[in-house]
Amino acid sequence: MDGEWRLDFRSSLTETEALELTDLLAILQPVQLIHMEDEVEWSLDKSRNFTTKSLYRFSTHRGVCVKNSDNLWKTKLPLKIKVFLWQLSHNKLQSAVALKKRGWKGDPYCCLCGRLETTKHIFFSCSLARFVWSGVGLAFSRDTIPKSLDDLQVGGIVVFFKTNMRLGFIMFAGFAWAL
Repeated sequence: MDGEWRLDFRSSLTETEALELTDLLAILQPVQLIHMEDEVEWSLDKSRNFTTKSLYRFSTHRGVCVKNSDNLWKTKLPLKIKVFLWQLSHNKLQSAVALKKRGWKGDPYCCLCGRLETTKHIFFSCSLARFVWSGVGLAFSRDTIPKSLDDLQVGGIVVFFKTNMRLGFIMFAGFAWAL
């Protein structure tokens, strides 16, 4: 080639497309391509090589490594409890409000206190949940009780239960499962 960009099209361009092409060619004019072999690098892994693990991590967490999630899956708990905790942390439990959105005919209100039954309500706002968390707070000498799962995220479990993350998950799992 003689340094010019040559583009062939199968059909005619509209006036707007022709102007956009002219602008694009003006931008591309200083670009010089050289013949070189391409190198493939996988940007989702430090080694720059493709791994199924890095693809899975990217597709499930958008490339962000979720440390609490790792702790959850490595904790020695029955699989059904791990799935339950994962659903709880991702707001995927079948609360009455969630079921109502899917066409359930039942009542979306809590049978204990009459407020809307959301996941947050079941585990933190309901009078039964507050009673359980108050008892847990007394047992662990805590002045405050968690008002949402966010209060227990990012090390909150460690602080609340005064223990390491995995043991904290086990303790939280027991209390949440009981609710």
